[in-house]
Amino acid sequence: MRKDVLKSSDLRLYKKLESENKCDDTRYYGVFIKSDKNERRIKVDAVRFNKFFHLSENQLAVIKNTGTHYFVPSKRHWKEYSCNLFIDCINSIRNEWNDDFLPMVKRTISEIKPKELGPADLELFNCGIMDHAEATMTANIENIKAQITANGKRQQLWLSLYAQFFHQMASKIEAVTINVLTKNGWQEKNFSRNVFYNFNNIKETEVKSLKAFDAYNKLYAIWNFLKHNSLSTYEALKNSYPEAMIEADRKYAQGELALFYINFDETLINTLLSGLKEFFIEYCNLVFGENYESAQWNYNDWFLEKVNDEIESITNPLGLPPWI
Repeated sequence: MRKDVLKSSDLRLYKKLESENKCDDTRYYGVFIKSDKNERRIKVDAVRFNKFFHLSENQLAVIKNTGTHYFVPSKRHWKEYSCNLFIDCINSIRNEWNDDFLPMVKRTISEIKPKELGPADLELFNCGIMDHAEATMTANIENIKAQITANGKRQQLWLSLYAQFFHQMASKIEAVTINVLTKNGWQEKNFSRNVFYNFNNIKETEVKSLKAFDAYNKLYAIWNFLKHNSLSTYEALKNSYPEAMIEADRKYAQGELALFYINFDETLINTLLSGLKEFFIEYCNLVFGENYESAQWNYNDWFLEKVNDEIESITNPLGLPPWI
């Protein structure tokens, strides 16, 4: 019998499960679980599975390409794909920025307000030394000064908090990079981007030719300038990404704080994260041979969750918690 032909024993099994209404058995849906001491794997009768859960054309094409009737997922868990680890980190940072950090910073900055003065707030007016017109002019001048001071405080707070978040973001991305490389066999103690560029016998030029590489390179160019506050890192950022500077022609003196020179506008983080997502998808395809779309479903847990959710909806239609 050919591998792609359904076994008659399985046909008998399906008929038996249907006659006994065993819809709480994963085999009823075409999912067969095999466990041993080391791992728990499954095989899927895609034809049977597709009767209950719609598989897309792309999914069916991947399954058909295996050349066997029973499909064995490539991985056990979602996080066994390197691309998913990278994208999970990116999405987490994006959510933290948009949902927590940015609203908090805006709220804090909005609370910095100058105290407005009127003629009656001036002692010289109350003592009769100034007339009303003089006191009004003096109060207006003081109000302008206070507004300038408040604007400066708002700007400094924005830059300071933004720089802190950027440091944390870049650090998280480098941490997940080291984590991914380690899970894929890297055992050295010292990490540099050269390790990343040449991992798994890939050439540096191949990585740098990826369409979204600029986002990764820009991240490090900004981060290096923030960390080192040096003329070399300033020039590297300015020459490669002049749009990242507040003023491209502004002279920089070595040792000045970089955060006062970088264009930390509201869109920078989200734009970088979008580019980084595309870059890591491309990188994992190049280095690990991973297809990001397949990585969202081609693993054991995806099939088991579909089946278990269906079983739960039948056996517990009210969705009651297990302790009731």
